[in-house]
Amino acid sequence: MKWWDEDRLRRAQAVIDAKTDNFIELFEIGGLDKKRHLRNTDLSGMSFAGLDVRGFDFTGARLHGCRFDGARI
Repeated sequence: MKWWDEDRLRRAQAVIDAKTDNFIELFEIGGLDKKRHLRNTDLSGMSFAGLDVRGFDFTGARLHGCRFDGARI
């Protein structure tokens, strides 16, 4: 399977066109799996402040400088 098939391109475009900058909403619009798609990624400097990130798997993710103030973990 190609990395950029039509479904992935459609989901990427939906994220680009989204009228929000809310991480959780964009994650859902993109059709990503919270138990899989953040593992071993570089999320340095991202803000998760005030977000409900329960159930997200950050295993192996680089979280340097991330903000989690008021986040539900």
